[in-house]
Amino acid sequence: MAITDDNGAIKNALQIFYPGLSVQNCIVHKMRNVLKRTRHKNKPAIGEDLKTIFASRTKKEAMDKAKAVVKKWYMSEPKAMEALRFNIEYCFTYLAFPEILWTKLRTTNLLEREFRELRRRMKVFDNTFQNDESANRYANTIINYLNQNYPFSKGGLHTNV
Repeated sequence: MAITDDNGAIKNALQIFYPGLSVQNCIVHKMRNVLKRTRHKNKPAIGEDLKTIFASRTKKEAMDKAKAVVKKWYMSEPKAMEALRFNIEYCFTYLAFPEILWTKLRTTNLLEREFRELRRRMKVFDNTFQNDESANRYANTIINYLNQNYPFSKGGLHTNV
């Protein structure tokens, strides 16, 4: 499974190199994208409606709720509702996996947090690396550490993340 921010180029590359791979659009990116196109006065209400969509237990339930939200808001917020409708079916791929994994599979935030941590650690040594190789070694050390301490370890799912 690949989790993306709905970048078309990434999806095309995934289809070419990994045909049949399940693709999940990040629901946080989807919600931000919809709210970015929403007038300020309607953001709280639409935000609550979006939460109900992504709290669904099945893909059919989620799609039904999404259709109802689009119907409710389309006249007053057409751009936001077009953003919601665009590739919405890719936002529910995670529902096909065990429920214990849903919070990890529906967003790229966990991965983005790790990259932010890598950038933070690298910034400390910004100009002190002797060459590209030493910077790469340091980055690889951090990435290996993060991989070994990732919530999905050999022993199973860690619940503290």
